[in-house]
Amino acid sequence: MWFSGYESEHDNGLNKFMFEGGSLTVDADDQTDFDAAASRIEQDHKKNAEIDANYKYTVSEESLFGTTVKTFSTHYKSRNIPYTLNEYVFEKNGKIYTVTIRINDAVKTDAQWKRLTEAIGSMQFFKK
Repeated sequence: MWFSGYESEHDNGLNKFMFEGGSLTVDADDQTDFDAAASRIEQDHKKNAEIDANYKYTVSEESLFGTTVKTFSTHYKSRNIPYTLNEYVFEKNGKIYTVTIRINDAVKTDAQWKRLTEAIGSMQFFKK
């Protein structure tokens, strides 16, 4: 079951959809550019990798939503709970989007992962 949560009381372009053992977060930002957003995320991953030698991540580019998407992926443990995290950064209609999926390995079935990736693939972006 999915339910929506908000990170703050302000209309800041951030929505988080949670389910037991994971979440899908969509952040829309019209105040930064693609390079700055991608760099910030990569710096966070680099910092984590410097702190913990077991923290590994990959960076790749793929085509999605008719644009190039930078994808940051990691598989790690938090409080001894292994999880998979993918962050997708891209520009669409003048906004920078960061879409994040996180799922604990305990609930990461092929069907659940497929639902998450299908949810991302079903996103639509409209101009104002």
